Amino acid sequence: MLVNAIYFKGNWDSQFEARYTKDELFHVSSEKTVTTPLMRQTLISATLNFPINKYSNFRTLEAIFSMLVLLPRQADGLGNLEAELTVQNLAAWVAKLQSQKVAVSCRSSR
Repeated sequence: MLVNAIYFKGNWDSQFEARYTKDELFHVSSEKTVTTPLMRQTLISATLNFPINKYSNFRTLEAIFSMLVLLPRQADGLGNLEAELTVQNLAAWVAKLQSQKVAVSCRSSR
């Protein structure tokens, strides 16, 4: 599910290097998995750490430009995450984000 972000065409503060783009599995749903090119990077600099937190059914990650990513831990976990998604929970999850080194992948536009 993608909310409040349709398409990003801009410059990243920390550029993804093309050599790290690889075909990987992406869960479209709990029943369907596709192979698609994913960009990948691991941020090492303390100034580029992403705020992240882990919960029982999902993880939160706040990316540059204040894009908050809620990622179910299970391929079929979106329904459970949606059931927990309230204004109060979202505010609490954001308040608990802590910066740490994170490996980030996203679909490549190649």
